[in-house]
Amino acid sequence: MNARHGLAVFLLVFAAAAGGALLLQRQEAAQLRDELTLLREGRRELARLKAEQARLQAAQPTPAEWAQLRGDRAAVERMRTELNLLRGRIQAEEIKRPAE
Repeated sequence: MNARHGLAVFLLVFAAAAGGALLLQRQEAAQLRDELTLLREGRRELARLKAEQARLQAAQPTPAEWAQLRGDRAAVERMRTELNLLRGRIQAEEIKRPAE
């Protein structure tokens, strides 16, 4: 094997190795771009969810409003009980009353 042939083989092997390394770098760069895209989308989604959370928290009733709502519910329950009692009395009166 002469020196030129050895040099040509060396350059061929070097070029193949460099090409392989370049290909791997391009693949890694593509993967990193894809990952970066996913991270950016995730960051946008996180920002959207935080804004939605803030909007929902702002729409929550205040402690005073909750207390008012609980009081209103209790009043409704009392009225419902009273209404049922009155219905029962009316039905009892209708039973006692002779048919006309």
